[in-house]
Amino acid sequence: MELNCTKIAHVSIKKSHTDYEILDLFQFLRIDLAQRTKMILQRQAEFIDYDGEMIPLGVAIKEITLLISKLKEEGRIGELLGEKRPEKKEELEVS
Repeated sequence: MELNCTKIAHVSIKKSHTDYEILDLFQFLRIDLAQRTKMILQRQAEFIDYDGEMIPLGVAIKEITLLISKLKEEGRIGELLGEKRPEKKEELEVS
């Protein structure tokens, strides 16, 4: 999926003083909202651009919000979250 509307390439999640996990942006956004919020508030999540530079938290939150809004408008939010689209059930004709 294109990420033209954001500079965020990766999110570094601090697991301990020496252990970090690097996720791409969509992997991070698939994490439950409450858990993501907790990580952000506890400063466990840092946002990294395509050049490997840190993105300030306020800028990252704004970009994520704009990305999610854009995907919702385009009807592509399910792709982001990995949700399955409901299958269309064939209607049975009653005679």
